Amino acid sequence: MPSSKRRTSLASAIAGVLLIAIIATLVGRRIIADLASAKVSRAQAEIVALKRSLDRYYADHGEYPTDQGLVILFNGKSTPEPSIVRPKDGTAALFDL
Repeated sequence: MPSSKRRTSLASAIAGVLLIAIIATLVGRRIIADLASAKVSRAQAEIVALKRSLDRYYADHGEYPTDQGLVILFNGKSTPEPSIVRPKDGTAALFDL
């Protein structure tokens, strides 16, 4: 292969690699920006859902929830269920945690 063809093919290869690198950089920046935007949108949606839950609790109870009220909001029950703890000997003991 003559040296001029070798230089041309090497230059073409370098140009191709540079083009791919530039495109990858532009696409990568766009993907990262979209991911950040998605995180912000999700956080805003969760805040709206929490606000609605708090407003419904206020409408039902006439006040905003205390710690116990937050348990009701997240679990849907007014009293937490007791936990069953099984010691190593196999017997079951019932405890309110």
